[in-house]
Amino acid sequence: MKHSISIILYLILTLVLGCFVFHSINKLTPTIQNGSVFPSDIEKRSYAISGLEKEQLNNEFRISFLLESDMPACSLVIKNLVPYDINQTSDVNVFQDDKLIYKWSENSPYSRIQFIPLVPLDKGQTLTIRFVSDLFSVPLIEHPNPFCFILGFARSLPQVMIAGEDFLTSILNTSEFINAIIIGIYFALIIYSSSLWIKARSQHYLLLMSASSIIALLSTSLVYFSSGLIISYHLYTILFQILSCITSILSGLFCVVLYYDVWNINKPSWKKTIAASCIIIIIFIVFHILNIRFYVFLRRLLWIPVIFTFYKAIKEDEFGAKLLSFAYIFTEVILFLMYASNELPPATTDIIKMHFRLTDALYLIFLLFLGFN
Repeated sequence: MKHSISIILYLILTLVLGCFVFHSINKLTPTIQNGSVFPSDIEKRSYAISGLEKEQLNNEFRISFLLESDMPACSLVIKNLVPYDINQTSDVNVFQDDKLIYKWSENSPYSRIQFIPLVPLDKGQTLTIRFVSDLFSVPLIEHPNPFCFILGFARSLPQVMIAGEDFLTSILNTSEFINAIIIGIYFALIIYSSSLWIKARSQHYLLLMSASSIIALLSTSLVYFSSGLIISYHLYTILFQILSCITSILSGLFCVVLYYDVWNINKPSWKKTIAASCIIIIIFIVFHILNIRFYVFLRRLLWIPVIFTFYKAIKEDEFGAKLLSFAYIFTEVILFLMYASNELPPATTDIIKMHFRLTDALYLIFLLFLGFN
C-alpha cells in the first residue's frame, strides 16, 4: 500500500513540475493589455497582446493603443489566425484603422505565422487594428464548450504579438538556428535507432523509435517549411492531422510496448493490429468529414493505458520506468497546458510558442529519454 502511494505521489509531483515549467515559459514574453499605452521600447523587444476578447462586435474583434511617442517600424505577429488543424472557409481581413493590411482566403498558401507590417503613426494618434471574419463569432470566442475543450475538440484561437522590426529579425534568425538543430537531431535519431534495430530485430521499440523520429521529422518540416513550399491550406490541414495522429499513437505505443510484460497477457496478433489500425483510420475520416480535430482527442485517450502501464511497471521495479514516466507525463502536461492556452479566451502567446514549435522540442526530449532508457 505504501509503495502504491509513493508511486502516485511521484506521478503527481511530475505533473506539478510540468505545470510549473509551462507557467515559467509562458511568462517569458511581457504582455500589454488591449487599450493601454503603446510600449516605448517596442524596437528592442516583443509584447504579447492580451484582452482580445473585449470590444467584440459580431464577426470581428479589435485592439487599440494610444501612442505617447512616434511609432517606430514594427509588425504584428499572429499565430493561429486561421485554424491549422480543421478546415476553415471564411475569409480573414486585418485592418489598421480602415486600411486593409492583410487578407487571407481559403485559396491562400498556408503559413503557421503571419507577419504583418504596420503603418507608422505619429505621437498622440491611436493605433487601432481590426480582425474581421465569420471565424470570430462572439459565442465561439467568449463561451467555449468545456466538453469540447477537455476532449481536445476545441479550436485554437488567434494569438497576437507585436514586435519591432530589428528585434523580430533577430528572433527569426535564432528560430531558424534552433529549428535546424531539431531537424538535425531527428536525422541522427533515425540513423541511430535504425542501425541498432538492424542488429537487434527483436527489440521492437527501436523500430518504433525510428518510425517515430521519421514522422516527427516530417511533421517538423511540414510546419517549418510550409510557407516556403507554398502548400495549400486544405492539403496542409490533412497532412498535419495525419502526422499528428501517428505521432500521438507512437508516443503511447512506446511506453506500452516497452513494459507490455507487466500486463501478463499475450501480445496482439498482426490481424488484431491491422483491425485496430483500420478502425482508427475510419474514425479519422469521419472526424475529418465532420471537421473535428482528432489527434488531440486520440492523444488524451491514450493517457489511460499509458499511465496504468507506468504504474504497474514502477510497482514491479521495471528498469527505467520512473525516468520514462517522468518524461512522458512532463511532456503531456506541458502540451495539455499549451493547447489550453491556445483554446481558452483570451488566447495567450509567448515568444517560445510563437517562434519555436514547442511540440517538436518536447517530443524530441521524450525520444531522447527513450533512447537513453
